[in-house]
Amino acid sequence: MLINRNDTLTEVLNNVSNELHRGALDRNHPFRLVSFSTHCKQGVNSRLVVLREVMDDMSLVFFTDSRSNKIIDLGINTNPALLFWHAGKKVQVSVKGHATLHQQDSLAEKYWSNISIEGRKAYGSVNVPGERIERPDIAHNWPSEINNEYFSVLVVRPMEMDVLQLHKLSHYRAEFKRNNDDWLGSWIAP
Repeated sequence: MLINRNDTLTEVLNNVSNELHRGALDRNHPFRLVSFSTHCKQGVNSRLVVLREVMDDMSLVFFTDSRSNKIIDLGINTNPALLFWHAGKKVQVSVKGHATLHQQDSLAEKYWSNISIEGRKAYGSVNVPGERIERPDIAHNWPSEINNEYFSVLVVRPMEMDVLQLHKLSHYRAEFKRNNDDWLGSWIAP
């Protein structure tokens, strides 16, 4: 369990922060893969993304191809929603935040320099993500040299978090809202 009956709101927030950090560091951690939802003209798009880092202020870092639908969606509304689920601890963390795109700047360069040559293919295919193709193998087409032209770093600054701990019939739930650099927490009914 992530939340216990006698935990303070500060302890809950620290526990969530620790689990998020572990998710970014441990490839097998349940928080590594995150449901990332954006607003689009037709409603909402959701997809799984990989949590790459958690910054000191709890901002969440993800990588993407700048030609992807999530970037188009964030051009309409820069406030994505993220959902983390840890089946072993039976805890759900829902985050609403503000996304900032970094492309061909110092932050993007920092991350790009640490991606393997093979890994860079995910951000440099000839085909645009979501483009219709005749056969699946057509998608495996890369230029001879892959550069960082389409590599983007998304930094999501959480503004609200809802933490739900499932525990038989005694569920616990807390919400946190960012106030500048501080978090204001409240217990809420599950």
